[in-house]
Amino acid sequence: MSRQISAGAFTLILAYLAFIVLGTPDGMLGVGWPSIRDGFGLENAAQGILLVASTIGYLIASSGSGAIIARLGISRALIVNSLIRAVGLLGYALAPVWGAMAGLGLMSGLGGGAIDAGLNTYVAANYSARYMNWLHACYGIGASLGPLVMGAALDVGDRGGGVTQRSPPSRSGLRSPSRSRASGGTSSPRPTRARPTWRPGWRRAATRSGCRWCGWASRSSS
Repeated sequence: MSRQISAGAFTLILAYLAFIVLGTPDGMLGVGWPSIRDGFGLENAAQGILLVASTIGYLIASSGSGAIIARLGISRALIVNSLIRAVGLLGYALAPVWGAMAGLGLMSGLGGGAIDAGLNTYVAANYSARYMNWLHACYGIGASLGPLVMGAALDVGDRGGGVTQRSPPSRSGLRSPSRSRASGGTSSPRPTRARPTWRPGWRRAATRSGCRWCGWASRSSS
């Protein structure tokens, strides 16, 4: 009896940890997007492509989670989908082009959707509503930690020399209005504000998230 209780408690703790890790990447995107956008030379609207791809994967996996669990069992299904999620997040860090990253968003959504539905099903079938509420609270903890993790990774990337900036124009190139009129009315262009063009910290954060999912999968299999 004591072994059954300890095994159930261990499984519940793993479920809580998994939901913390599940929520962490979701909280990272908003903070990391400016760096991703500048790194790939994108417009802000391109973020919608990544969100749509991950949402499609999430919906597909959530809809088919019942069949997956019936075929593989809850433990194997969670291990497989955790590895899929890990591959997707690690792929973010290694993606050479934007199209590859958008495609990996679909993979990350597939893994995340199956884990979400699978753990909700497991906790609902074996525990009371109080434990279900704590499960969802753990997701909120992960989503709150995500911006902090991404911000720390970006800060480390900045201090490590990972930021290159466009050099602002020198003051010697600026002309006063009187000099401009004297020289024929031409004036130098207005100085542009320096903007970061490459910040590798978001890749570091994505790598850490993928490694966390690999670690969770290994603990679940033990």
